[in-house]
Amino acid sequence: MGVTVSTSLAKIKENPLLLRFVGSEKVAEGDGFWKELLTFTAAHPASQLEARLLDEAVSPLIEALLRRNGRTGHLRSLVRLLLDMMTSLGEPASYESHLATLHVHNALLIVRVCLKQLLLQHSEEEVIVQLDGATTVPQIWSVKTSGKGVQSVDSSQGEDPLISLVAAAAPGSGTMPWNEDRSPTTGERSTGEEDVAAAMKTHTQPLPPGSTAPASLNPAEVVAMDTLLSRQLVEGLISLLINVPVSPTTYSVHEEAMSLLLVFLSSQMYGFSSGSGILLQHILSVPTDQCNSLVHRLVLHFSSQPSPPPSHLHSPSSVISSITTGIWSMMSSTAAATQPPSPLADGAVLLLLVLTHQQMSGHNQYRRALLQFTDEHSGRKTRAPFSLNLQKLYLSLCNNLSEQTTLLLYLLLQGNPHVASFIFSRSDIDLLHLQKVEWYSERSLTNISVGSLMVIVLVRTIQANISHIQDKYLHTNCLAALANMSSHFNSLHLDAAQKIVTLFKQLAKKYHRMTQKTTPTTTPTSATPLSPDSEAVFRESADFSTEVGVVEEILVMILEIVNSCLSHRLATNPHLVYCLLYQREVFSPLHTSPPLMDLVRNILSVVEFFSKKLEESGPSPYSSPFVLETIIRCSATWPHHRLRVFPELKFRYVEEAQPEEFFVPYVWTLVHKNSPLYWQQFHVSSSPSSSSSTTPH
Repeated sequence: MGVTVSTSLAKIKENPLLLRFVGSEKVAEGDGFWKELLTFTAAHPASQLEARLLDEAVSPLIEALLRRNGRTGHLRSLVRLLLDMMTSLGEPASYESHLATLHVHNALLIVRVCLKQLLLQHSEEEVIVQLDGATTVPQIWSVKTSGKGVQSVDSSQGEDPLISLVAAAAPGSGTMPWNEDRSPTTGERSTGEEDVAAAMKTHTQPLPPGSTAPASLNPAEVVAMDTLLSRQLVEGLISLLINVPVSPTTYSVHEEAMSLLLVFLSSQMYGFSSGSGILLQHILSVPTDQCNSLVHRLVLHFSSQPSPPPSHLHSPSSVISSITTGIWSMMSSTAAATQPPSPLADGAVLLLLVLTHQQMSGHNQYRRALLQFTDEHSGRKTRAPFSLNLQKLYLSLCNNLSEQTTLLLYLLLQGNPHVASFIFSRSDIDLLHLQKVEWYSERSLTNISVGSLMVIVLVRTIQANISHIQDKYLHTNCLAALANMSSHFNSLHLDAAQKIVTLFKQLAKKYHRMTQKTTPTTTPTSATPLSPDSEAVFRESADFSTEVGVVEEILVMILEIVNSCLSHRLATNPHLVYCLLYQREVFSPLHTSPPLMDLVRNILSVVEFFSKKLEESGPSPYSSPFVLETIIRCSATWPHHRLRVFPELKFRYVEEAQPEEFFVPYVWTLVHKNSPLYWQQFHVSSSPSSSSSTTPH
């Protein structure tokens, strides 16, 4: 961003309209000030730098707003105005109006910036209090539910304790007990503040899936949350995304609405809490038909890749120009130069991933909709949540492969049988693979099949994981994929065959060195206490034994893969036999190793057979073409009975229990990296034991 933009942002704290918005003087909801406040031109941030500059510029203003919001209710007034405007925007006359969409966009922007900082500094309970105020809290909990619906509290049961608590905290005023002259993040709360926050936490703490609780915490009471302004805002945002079509005038409105929903969910970025949280429950408890429609709309955005308007800005009319205050007009100067081809599609993917990876093992209607939709051209009558053009979706996946779209593809292949069947039946499935493998610089890959390219990619991934990444599941999953492919190898490319044998050679040398290394053989007992140095030796010994076991496991898997190919497809894979002949000395030292010897003996049988055929063909040295020709010719006479038969390799992919413990932090990592919003803190932690794995089947 240029000097002009930065200078303009520096002056934003002096803007009279913003100073009035965050001031201590209450402005009535019908006052013309609100429309004047919302009349400015501002683009959705095109980069995290732009978003960061804006956040830092308005931070003092937001702190002032939060200190005084309990008295003025300005944030609540703005949200209520936004709800009214979003409802009106559903009419064609409104969403075709530049002025109407401008006001909605700017209200979304201001609310997003305020809530983002509020969630960063405070708990969700305090966010609810800021949005709804003390007078709305009793409305949530002064109702009780039965199996048939919502009922009022019986007067004979006495006064609701929370009503009494709120009344005591804010006698006669109905306003929030926040001190105007002190930030809620600094200093101590008054007794009233502490009691209200404690009561909110007690009465709004969501239940873990499948748990049982007293009636006061029954999940059915989520119906009562409909009275919350925060819940109404969530429903309004979802309704806008579903019902307002994307056009040049509404493009940025959709971007801001999706960004605000992400902000609602962003408390997970500051500490992992999958499936819990008041704001998350607002979104997850939306009616099923709206969940289906929202997922449909988000997938359509990705599938159609709608381009932004030329300037990605609303062009203000003469009316707007005459009253515009220039609050954030400086934000438009560099947006168009740095934005991706379809910011709306990118935002839709991120929001879709966040929504569908919550409560993966429980009740998530967004996930169900994504995993059950069908092809609109299939001709089959199903009760699917929705249907769309899978051909268009497939091409969008092929043309826009990134880390986040790859996760979307994984989710569809793993969970949606309709999408998986459609993709697996394609003759152009190679479009889903990298069409230019820039990292492969050893030689030019010509006449290589998709299967051989896949083998090279998997082997290189295994090598990288062993050397650098050291994830305990990555190499296992890659080896399992190779094992499932091994009995179907056909005309394996020379480079692919070399990669398999070279990987085995490297690990075999390492395994030989490790097994020859002298390690402590005694074990500690309770009768012989150890010194700190001795304990370190035994810990090192345990780590060493674990490493030996990992290397041995990989060697066994590679040998099983090679054996599977030789048992089922020897005649169609001469390059693999050629590589085994060329590296025969690697296998000989391992034929006496108990875990490996049966597998190695099979390979040595193949090597001995073709070595003998070469000797019968003439004296050495042999040229490469001659060796390959001999292998092809003699493969027809290879006696298959020489090989010991092993069970067919077949692995099934299995996600472990509670996969969201892995996926939720990973998805928020993608949001943190790829969203144009700036996230000041990022404390999501993942559990390495929650990854996915493969099991024999």
